[in-house]
Amino acid sequence: MKDINNDISHLEEDYNSLIESSMKNDEMIKENMNDINMKLNGIEYGALSEKSKKKFEIKTSADNLEVAKTSDVIVLALKPQFYGDAIEEIKDSIKDDAL
Repeated sequence: MKDINNDISHLEEDYNSLIESSMKNDEMIKENMNDINMKLNGIEYGALSEKSKKKFEIKTSADNLEVAKTSDVIVLALKPQFYGDAIEEIKDSIKDDAL
């Protein structure tokens, strides 16, 4: 019985360690979202992005509130774990007639 309790104790420690590690990873991802958004909004896609922006009159921004206040159409292209935070941030700023 002592061996089983010992095994259970080790499994619980491993499980808790895994959960803690996962939570730290989620926080690191959230902290880096702004940097990633800035790269995707022009630095990484360079000339093609600028040409497309002009042709289709597309405006980009790393400021979610600015986008929510000024956009007619908003597309949330995020990983599912980030939807809640993004929606919470912009929900009061979206125009009444926005899609």
